[in-house]
Amino acid sequence: MTGHGVWPASYSPFGQVVNPTTGLSIPVSHNTKFFEELFGYTDSNPQRTYEELIDAFRLQRSADARNGSGPTTAGFTDFLEKVQASKMVPNWWKEDVHVPAILAFSETDEWARLDRVVDDDQIFMRHTDGGKRRPSIVKLRLQMMSERIWGTKF
Repeated sequence: MTGHGVWPASYSPFGQVVNPTTGLSIPVSHNTKFFEELFGYTDSNPQRTYEELIDAFRLQRSADARNGSGPTTAGFTDFLEKVQASKMVPNWWKEDVHVPAILAFSETDEWARLDRVVDDDQIFMRHTDGGKRRPSIVKLRLQMMSERIWGTKF
């Protein structure tokens, strides 16, 4: 790992997909679909998508805070720009609608408020869907989201 928790471009802790014709590889997280409607990530209920994006941000910022690089609320707008650039948002996502909505959600929702202090384990347990998913799977999913957005792992 290089400074500030950034993995070298050629390395992913989650593995690589190699094109046998060109010999080039990309991280597995590059092609992963994170917000499929089949699994409840819908425009009629965007809260689930908002919560996971906010918690991916929290986990990365909590790692940064442990390394002494600032408060956990700083940089959320930049994070949302990186989310857009990573092309990981669902097909129904409209920047002019959902960016202001997630910003408001991060200030008003009891769980999602960015000034709320939560630890990593609380985040992992929050997304287990009533025990349907193990916390370790949730952690892996959020780590892959982080890698896709920042090219980093927390």
